[in-house]
Amino acid sequence: MIRDRKKIELYEERSFNENINTLFSFAKQNKRVLFKLFAIIALITAFINIPIDFAIQNYFSLGSKFDTNDIISTTMMLRFLCVSIVDVLFAILFMSIVFAFEEVYFDRTTDPTNIKVKDIIGHIPSIAKRLVVFSFIPITLICALYLPGIVVTNTSFDFFAKALLIGGFVFFTFLILSPTLVLLTPCYVLEDISLSRAISKSIKLGFYNWLSIIGFVFTIGLIFFLISLLSSIPFYIIMSMQVFTGVDASSLYSYTHSSSYNALNIITQIVSHLGYILWVIFFTIGTTLVYGATMEKTEYKSIDNSIDIFEQLNNDIIDQKLDEINDIDISSED
Repeated sequence: MIRDRKKIELYEERSFNENINTLFSFAKQNKRVLFKLFAIIALITAFINIPIDFAIQNYFSLGSKFDTNDIISTTMMLRFLCVSIVDVLFAILFMSIVFAFEEVYFDRTTDPTNIKVKDIIGHIPSIAKRLVVFSFIPITLICALYLPGIVVTNTSFDFFAKALLIGGFVFFTFLILSPTLVLLTPCYVLEDISLSRAISKSIKLGFYNWLSIIGFVFTIGLIFFLISLLSSIPFYIIMSMQVFTGVDASSLYSYTHSSSYNALNIITQIVSHLGYILWVIFFTIGTTLVYGATMEKTEYKSIDNSIDIFEQLNNDIIDQKLDEINDIDISSED
């Protein structure tokens, strides 16, 4: 079987359907290295992130004291804030690996499918450094959204009204800001520019291409969110059993202390995180392709790249000719 070695260009004008087809073509072309990256991220998740889920699960194991009105409280919002920040830090690690792979792939001129994990490792630190700087934006946004949530939790509304208000506010905020946030990440990571310039550039690109970006992100996000959700169903079933059956996990006689239950719990959490990792990988690649298509549509980026390549090639030829002339001069003197 002959592998498709034709390189997928980043800066290429693509329609909505072409962006989706290109995403899956990219995944198919690089399935081996993507599977290795998937396995690496999965191992990191299995040993680090799963204990966080156990802590959340124990928080909801309230036994007879469980009350739906206590779910949306200041304490719960604070815990959600901490977990969200931890998720951002994990996303930085995951996205650093994926962006490093993308950088190696799009910079190659020959056989881009023959990429090894060792080729990617050297690019991760610099990308992670830029993502750490970038992370202050989503963390600040999460904290900003936390403040209205505190106001809502201190109202006399019932559980569903609080959930509707908080959910609606978060949804519409991200709906308005999502095109800029989607383009900002690949723009700042892949372009050698400052964060302030990346923000202004992303706002401009997002404003002119708002509808197409929203459509693509919604479609891809929905597909892989459903996959992630399906993989999380077993975990949420077990979590719901603890919550709604009134089981106190701190009790020595609780079935939650049995080895079979703990083994099943760990397996369901691993499956849940595998779905989440798949979502992160494909969403990162998808947003990068959208960024490339938007840049080409708005600023004709591929032409600039062609000029840069031509100038570099011309400089290499001139340097080679100068070396030949110097060699001739040295030979003449001898």
